[in-house]
Amino acid sequence: MPCESRHLLLYLPLFRLERCGWSAEDQVVLVGERAGVPRVLALSKGADDLGLKVGMSLSQARAMAPDIQAELLDQPAETGDLSDLARQLEPISPRITCLPPDTMVAGLSPRPGPWSSSLEQREWALIDKVRHRMAYLGHQCRLVAAQDLYAARVLAAWSPEDRVIPSGALARALRPLPLQALAMPSSLLERLTALGLKSIGDLADLPAAAVGGRFGPQAVLFHRIARGQSQSLPIPNSMAEPDFARQQVLPFAIDTLEPLLFVLNRMLADLCESMEQACRAMVRLQLRLDLDGSSSMYFSFRTGKPTRDPSMLSRLLMRRLDGVTLHALVTAVALRASHHVPYQGLQQELPGIRLGSAQSAPCATPPTHYTSVGPGVAANPPGNEPSGPPTFRADPDQLAQLLAMLADTLGPGVLCSPAPRDTWRPECAWEPSEPLSGPQAGLLSGGGSASESSAGSFPGRGLRTSHENSFQKGTYKPDPAWVHESWIRRLPLARPALLLDEPRPIQVEPSSGGGVARLRSGRVWLRILHQDGPEYLSGEWWDQPFQRSYWVLGLEDGRLLWVYRERGHFFIHGFFDQDDWPEPARVIATVGDGPSAPR
Repeated sequence: MPCESRHLLLYLPLFRLERCGWSAEDQVVLVGERAGVPRVLALSKGADDLGLKVGMSLSQARAMAPDIQAELLDQPAETGDLSDLARQLEPISPRITCLPPDTMVAGLSPRPGPWSSSLEQREWALIDKVRHRMAYLGHQCRLVAAQDLYAARVLAAWSPEDRVIPSGALARALRPLPLQALAMPSSLLERLTALGLKSIGDLADLPAAAVGGRFGPQAVLFHRIARGQSQSLPIPNSMAEPDFARQQVLPFAIDTLEPLLFVLNRMLADLCESMEQACRAMVRLQLRLDLDGSSSMYFSFRTGKPTRDPSMLSRLLMRRLDGVTLHALVTAVALRASHHVPYQGLQQELPGIRLGSAQSAPCATPPTHYTSVGPGVAANPPGNEPSGPPTFRADPDQLAQLLAMLADTLGPGVLCSPAPRDTWRPECAWEPSEPLSGPQAGLLSGGGSASESSAGSFPGRGLRTSHENSFQKGTYKPDPAWVHESWIRRLPLARPALLLDEPRPIQVEPSSGGGVARLRSGRVWLRILHQDGPEYLSGEWWDQPFQRSYWVLGLEDGRLLWVYRERGHFFIHGFFDQDDWPEPARVIATVGDGPSAPR
């Protein structure tokens, strides 16, 4: 007969208050914030005698007992005290595991062969040692030695005394306990109690096939525990993050998307309601379709911004599932908010005002007026049209949804925005960052918020290094290293919209005035119609020094090139948009390699 793993579970019903100096007779509750509301997490026997219950709000508790004492939860200190308490038991059992907030588990040495009185006596002796040690440290406890860890936690919480459960006797020990002792989800508990089930024994008497067919796989797990069959379920933890998920077994198989979306809309409404009660909002939604006789289909959707709006999520699902082909009949569906964040809601924008904009400050040009319109629609209502061209509003919500859709289609890590880096070398002067800035940054990758990027972080639209920003803001401070890096006059176009990964060597023909007359493109020589420059860039003397003179060249075919000369050779480094050229054609200076020494 194989060895059976056994556990000694130590349950501390008053530990969360005892560690703060309270006793069982005191009228005190432990309070912690849940969904933005202070709620009772634990209570003493004296508070229980007053009719207070775990889960009620603090205001409800004080309405029932005005003189009740409240202890504020300090979770890190509580977890640390539980770990310190576990170390006190190491001389008795070196294999101690903490299960916050009020449980510890010690592994017992298994012994092969049938149940023997010597093994039972040894476990009772260990229970006596642990109880005496806990009493010496000032803690009440209940101990259960059993084969299944989850069942042991149930017995410890609901039995009035210590227990040693022999192998094969677990179902008999659980049978008289109430059904809520299994700590199953409230929705499942309500469905079972509606059938008249009151105890764990009533659940164990049901046929396994009927439980699975009517209540799903989750009910099967608790049915196995009720029958004393070992099952690896996590011990209930009141500090765990809520899991927002919904599952529905379809009464009949579905082969088209229209009835499937009808079922999903009802599930989304229920899921969003529970998230609203918990002050959470989802950032990523997962969908699973169970197919008849085939493997399940999985979909993952980014919302683009934190939301719990079922109508918006319904439209999102409809767009994402458009064009999906079902290879078999759908028998069950499941929704889960795989990534959710704290969320208190957003205030709606008022007509003519954009939240967070300082429009009351005096300015030379009239402020832009915003109304709730979509992209490409004039934002000023009729009768209030300002002089000049109409203003437009780029809806940030639609932008976030568009980026989320692109990220789902193209894959994670594909979308990015360039952010400036602290270097003068152009090909290394940017790095990829989140495509959104502000509070929505980081949501496309499922992570947290990223730091806000610079307003001019797009190449060719005012990208500047930190050195140049200090000059522009007037906050320049001498730096010993800056004497080795220099630039002389900025070009009218800061950086090209298209920057080549590797500069490409080209052939040029100098003009009589010292500029560039022609440039060779393939086998064709093209005339230079206008040019501007030079802009001298140099630096990195400590690693790979460079010294370049950059020019903007306008070709006769309409292209605008960003070229530089280094060590007597010319290179194309990027291309500008044709509409970017701000001034008439002119030649500023002679094309050369730059100053003799960096300035």
